Amino acid sequence: RVGETHKAWQARHSGSSQPAPQRAFDSAAHDPPSGPTGQAFVRNSAAARCTRRRVGETHKAWQARHSGSSQPAPRSFDPAAGHPPSVSRPPRERVLVNVGCGPRNGSILPAYFDGWQQLRVDVDAAVQPDIIADLTDLSPIPDGSADAVWAAHCVEHLYEHEVTIALAEFRRVLREDGFVCVIVPDLQEVARYVVADRLHEPLYHSPAGPVTAHDIFFGFGAAIASGRTSMAHRCGFTPSSLQRSFQQQQFGELLVRRRSTDLELAAVARATPAKDDAERAALMDALKL
Repeated sequence: RVGETHKAWQARHSGSSQPAPQRAFDSAAHDPPSGPTGQAFVRNSAAARCTRRRVGETHKAWQARHSGSSQPAPRSFDPAAGHPPSVSRPPRERVLVNVGCGPRNGSILPAYFDGWQQLRVDVDAAVQPDIIADLTDLSPIPDGSADAVWAAHCVEHLYEHEVTIALAEFRRVLREDGFVCVIVPDLQEVARYVVADRLHEPLYHSPAGPVTAHDIFFGFGAAIASGRTSMAHRCGFTPSSLQRSFQQQQFGELLVRRRSTDLELAAVARATPAKDDAERAALMDALKL
């Protein structure tokens, strides 16, 4: 096109009667059509207009060089100027706060948390947690920094009046799309063994040894006898009492499930309610609850 434009200029200034060749570009042929593919054609049309502008500017630059003008040639048009490159933000790593974590290899978490960054919190320095802290004071953890809080068999080690303080701390560190899972002994189910006069009969075997109804009510006796008094149980829960504890906090929704075979109660509290029953059930299934 540049060469053709040069020939047309020569024809006009040399007196030649040879007509200047027509421009091959037809702007009407590239007008964006209506319909679902219009967007792609708009891009093509814009590119064509940029091409025409580059051709025109090249001709002006040629004239400036041959006419002795000191005026610099205009810079070519860059359609990308002023438009920062599109950069996709990498996915944010999800954070799990595991309170009352216990020994590093002793805490069994659902596979749902595989790949999450785990922040281990325990009052016992011997288990080498990331943060040595009581459940009622998680001040080393910033507000709204956790996607989930996991508290398995640790809330019952608090006094009853401390439970609401701990739950308030769980909610504070939680993000708005996060959740808290609290698992505690189900004293209503365990009481059946007490009524049957089976207080010291082993109900199941844990990695630390056999567990009796007495252990579930008052704390694991072997650990307490060894000097780990923090293992004592200072409060207990039934389904309704666990529900009442959560209702005093600012959670979007709460689901409490009884796990009779494990003599446990599991409570999952979301900061924001689930979209529907399917989403709610999916999380419970993922947590194996």
